[in-house]
Amino acid sequence: MLAEIDGVQKLDFAINAALLSLTSPPSRTTMSVCWSSAIPFRRFFARKGGAQVHAILEAVYDLRASLADPDYRGAAGY
Repeated sequence: MLAEIDGVQKLDFAINAALLSLTSPPSRTTMSVCWSSAIPFRRFFARKGGAQVHAILEAVYDLRASLADPDYRGAAGY
């Protein structure tokens, strides 16, 4: 996710694509997110509503790509 396309990291493209799904009315959209990295795992179970949208936006704001090896087993177990 550190690789860049025209000066923009792939992580930013992924986040922007996910945020596009928030353009539908929050009351009708069920959203969930899970990611892992060197920082502790985070997850948001599927829920509807503006509070879920706000929580996800706040959580992804500080996400940064890193060279840390992904812990897929740990993420799946979490």
